[in-house]
Amino acid sequence: VTLLRYPMPTDAAVWHALNHYAYRDAVFLAERLYAEVHSEEALFLLATCYYRSGKAYKAYLLTGLSLSSGPMQPCVDVFYFFGLFFLEFSITSPHQC
Repeated sequence: VTLLRYPMPTDAAVWHALNHYAYRDAVFLAERLYAEVHSEEALFLLATCYYRSGKAYKAYLLTGLSLSSGPMQPCVDVFYFFGLFFLEFSITSPHQC
């Protein structure tokens, strides 16, 4: 059993919205959660919401800023997102010389 730093109903509501393709609702709830809690779990959830709603660049900026701004040790999930972003941008972006 893992103890979360924020109430489980909020987490469940965000995942429920994501799983039912209500991306705007999920992003709204995740943004509010991250603004209040400011934890790695909330960061991962917000980045997931941005990524699934088609705002991968916003999720990339969010995770990139979190890595460089503070004493928090980044979790493995944030590095997973970096891999997804680099893969997606390398496929969709034209290469510049």
